[in-house]
Amino acid sequence: MDHIRGEKVVFGKGDYCSLDDLPSCRRPDAPLLATPTRRRPMRIVAKLLSVVVLVFSAVFSTVLVALEEGYLDDTLTARAEHELSSALGPDFQPSVGSVRLRFTQTWLLGLAAGDVKIVHKPSGVVALKTDSLKVALSPLSLMMGRIVLSRAEIGSAEGDLRFLPAGAPLDLKSLRIDAIPNALSAAFPAIDRLVEALRRADVMDVAATRLSLKLPRPTEHGDSVSLVDFDLTHPDEGRYVLKTAAEFGDLRPRITITVDADGNTVTALNANVERLPSNSFIMKRSKITGEKRFGIEMPLTIGVTAEREKTLLIRIAAGPGLFYADSITQPVDKGEGQLRYDFADRKFVLDRGDIVSGDTRLPLVGTLIDLDRVQKNQPAGFAFEVVSNEAYSAVKGVDLPPQPFSLRVAGFFAPEPRLLQLDTIGVSTKEGNFAGSLAARFVEPSPAVSFAARSDMLTVDSLRRLWPYWYAAKVRDWVIQNVQGGMVRNGQIDVNLAAGRIPEHPIPIHFEPGEIKISLDVEDAGIRFNKTMPAATKTSGRVEMIDRMVSVAITRGGIPLPSGKTLTSDGGRFLIGDISDKPLMGQLTLKAAGAASAVAEFASFPPINAMSRAPFALSDLTGNVAGEVQGVFGLEEAQHPPAPVFKADLKLSDVSLKKPFRDRQISDLTGDLSVDQYAARLTARADIDGMKLKIEATEPVRKDRAELRKWRVFGDIGNDELASISPSLADVVSGSLGLDISGDSVSADKVAVDLTNASLSVPGIGWRKGAGVAAKAEFSMSSAQGVTTLDDFSLGGEGFGASGVLKLDKSGLLAADLKKIRLSPDDKFAVSLDRKGKGYAIAVTGDALDLRPLLSKLKDDNGAAASKGQKDASSTSISATLGSVGATTRKASARFD
Repeated sequence: MDHIRGEKVVFGKGDYCSLDDLPSCRRPDAPLLATPTRRRPMRIVAKLLSVVVLVFSAVFSTVLVALEEGYLDDTLTARAEHELSSALGPDFQPSVGSVRLRFTQTWLLGLAAGDVKIVHKPSGVVALKTDSLKVALSPLSLMMGRIVLSRAEIGSAEGDLRFLPAGAPLDLKSLRIDAIPNALSAAFPAIDRLVEALRRADVMDVAATRLSLKLPRPTEHGDSVSLVDFDLTHPDEGRYVLKTAAEFGDLRPRITITVDADGNTVTALNANVERLPSNSFIMKRSKITGEKRFGIEMPLTIGVTAEREKTLLIRIAAGPGLFYADSITQPVDKGEGQLRYDFADRKFVLDRGDIVSGDTRLPLVGTLIDLDRVQKNQPAGFAFEVVSNEAYSAVKGVDLPPQPFSLRVAGFFAPEPRLLQLDTIGVSTKEGNFAGSLAARFVEPSPAVSFAARSDMLTVDSLRRLWPYWYAAKVRDWVIQNVQGGMVRNGQIDVNLAAGRIPEHPIPIHFEPGEIKISLDVEDAGIRFNKTMPAATKTSGRVEMIDRMVSVAITRGGIPLPSGKTLTSDGGRFLIGDISDKPLMGQLTLKAAGAASAVAEFASFPPINAMSRAPFALSDLTGNVAGEVQGVFGLEEAQHPPAPVFKADLKLSDVSLKKPFRDRQISDLTGDLSVDQYAARLTARADIDGMKLKIEATEPVRKDRAELRKWRVFGDIGNDELASISPSLADVVSGSLGLDISGDSVSADKVAVDLTNASLSVPGIGWRKGAGVAAKAEFSMSSAQGVTTLDDFSLGGEGFGASGVLKLDKSGLLAADLKKIRLSPDDKFAVSLDRKGKGYAIAVTGDALDLRPLLSKLKDDNGAAASKGQKDASSTSISATLGSVGATTRKASARFD
């Protein structure tokens, strides 16, 4: 045999025979038989496994072909609808458009269901509808008899919960803090059932692009909520984590929920909501403009941690953002707090809280408890107490370190009457304290508010830093910018606003009588009434705000000046007539006294500028001044107020100028001086070059008001005083006379002289008027290059008179041109006089002249000179052309040497 195969051969009974009978025995050579080897177990197992693999491959190929070709889809769809119907109950009718079972790229079984719809049969509402549902199954777990959902993906789904009862809105009066343990005891079993369902399904990961749900009833944020990027994972044994973003109206919070469980029992729950805008819950807007009025605009993060029957913590973190009060904003850097539930006392405890705004910081602790547990016979509500120790307050615009203080607020909120009652509001500092209370009933269209506070003593600087920025904001801003130092005593605040009294913005509130009153006594404070004027120091008085009026009654104070001098104030008043007016205006009345130079320095500051055009320096003034300064000016530059209006009414006492003024020495000035933004007006008595005269003068303080300049000096003077004015007049006038000089910015000075009590003579003519004869002279006086010209000269008296022009210099009468002269009742002539050397050239013309006075004078003068044997020092020539001459001469010419 060339080859003998080693396969196993099986013989039947008829095949057995003797070996000798076989054909091989008949051969001449001996045959060789192959002996079969012994069967090994591993070889048997290998063959069995090969058979199993072949069979499994055939089955898998068959199943794979069936799955990929969709031969099982109809069966799976019917099975899915049956299972959903059994799970949902008789009120829901599920329908599945199609179900496909395929292998994924990672060789997991993928179950894809399309057009899944669940209808609530009683209402006809489509409770849930999704376009696609994909589930990845673990084949190994499936072969072991377990269905493990490795991952479930939902493309998009829409739900409608309107088949559920709408229910009532959240009723705060039904909430109780002491019921929280029972609420947790009911909540945890519900979560247990959810965890049990997840464990039965053995879900490892569930994801959804968007889940939109219609709510049973509309809310202020809309009637639907959407969960975006929904992801439920099972990262660790006993832990489930849900992460999603929600869209609920204008809310876009990020939600993270972690559940820890021991088997089917939940041991701990942690929920965290981020990016929750606070203004969606606690912001009051104007119904007219939509402007933000009251509330907080900050991103919130709220976290809740609960351990079963052990711990409940609520964490709140906010910031940065803005705090709104009456549409006025205050930046807030952050706010945070942690509420711990005390299961023994059944109340919330604020273990730690913190509010930070710039350099202002309020660390907080407190409690929250049911109202009826601390106060009997009270409506349902919540009592609370908040304490802040080691707090600091800093205010922008105040150049002071932060103010340390302690704060305690205690009260309650009753939901049924919507009443917030703060029985205790206490603030204490090292320098003093104040205490108050507040009640606010929240009704439409605006709350009714009652607030009262008292302070026995507090520093002004503490008040500036502790004053809430929204309360009487305009008055507060003025105080912060213009008041510093000193003490506040007997402080009192009372506010009573009826419901509806707070108007919608932008209409400002106009306080009515009896609605608001603020009063306090201030001691030794510094007050700046106007930015351009020196501030008052050591000022004491009383500050009052009654309704819309703010008044500062000043009892005493001082005004230091840059020169080192000080004005003393012994009274005054600062008034804001109506804080709701725009532009906001202040009125100042201040009584002051001091050295004349100090008052002039004070009046030199803008906007008075009384000394800007004064012809003398401040240092030239001596004496004392007392008076009253009045002003009206804007308090807020942003409101573009009109130009300030100021007036100073001063009493001058023995004021003198160290240096001559217009070549005159002025001293002992006593009288009244009124200065405003246009002119200074003086009515006084003064010693002018030794003459006791009265002065009435108006001097403009602005260049564009030169027309206001006018002045008048008048009084009685004698020979010595007249010589001090003009020594050259001594040859013309002697004795007592009444002088009245006036001037303005346009014409020459006007002079009126009462000569009744004076003697008057005309040089060179020999005419003379004696004292007691009524006479008056008027003329315009101007000076140039040492020559004084008397224009429009007019002299009148009993039986005599003259008019014309006179010129005088330091030597006396220089020239004269007199018309219509009457030196005696019959005179009617004119005289032209010019000084020649030491005499005069006199030309006389007219109708009649009585020369007897002249001839008498000539005779006297000539005789006197001859008797002395001397030659007269003067040389006078007279020429006359007359119609008649009292000395029988009609035409004469004479010269006297």
